[in-house]
Amino acid sequence: MHTVIFDFDGTLVDSNKVKTQSFLEFGILLDGNTKRIKSVIEKIPGDRLSIWRAFLENKHEKKFNEGLLEKTINEFNEYIDRQVVLSRDIDGSKELLEYLSAGNFEVILSSKTPLKNLIQIIEKKGWSHYFDRVYGSPSKKDDIIDSLIKSKLLNPMKTFIVGDGEDDMISAKKNNCNFFPVGNNPIFINEEKVFNLQEILVFFKKLN
Repeated sequence: MHTVIFDFDGTLVDSNKVKTQSFLEFGILLDGNTKRIKSVIEKIPGDRLSIWRAFLENKHEKKFNEGLLEKTINEFNEYIDRQVVLSRDIDGSKELLEYLSAGNFEVILSSKTPLKNLIQIIEKKGWSHYFDRVYGSPSKKDDIIDSLIKSKLLNPMKTFIVGDGEDDMISAKKNNCNFFPVGNNPIFINEEKVFNLQEILVFFKKLN
């Protein structure tokens, strides 16, 4: 059986800009200081926990308790997840997922989004049935694939990773899996080809 591993944001859903904008909008809602949240985002292009910890440290001069951090992250999660659910699907995403999930393929979702939030998002989109496995942070993509290969749950020669990020490319190359770069990330400039999802669908129809 072939396995297809999808990234989420920017690969299946057009939500990269939405997420960036959500950090900015929510930061402004918290204290009205546009410069503060912009500075944090520029310096820490990391996960939600890292960004909001740095934001609160800046705002309160490191004098805040973990309860405030937890409250901020929970409120932000609700805010950003609503925006992601409403984001436009990348052209061809549903057709590709429907074909693969109905055929002789294992379909996996692997994202940097916190796992709990990722599960809630795909449930709200009505996409849960497309995926055999779902992985999110704090797990790292290359570690997930490495673990699955070592457990003999994946054959790297029959595994295809579809993503728009450097982490997707690294996880594929590090684990000797096939890679379909998608989107307009400049890191793919040296790749032979960047694909759209309709082209990937054609490939798998021929493969099957």
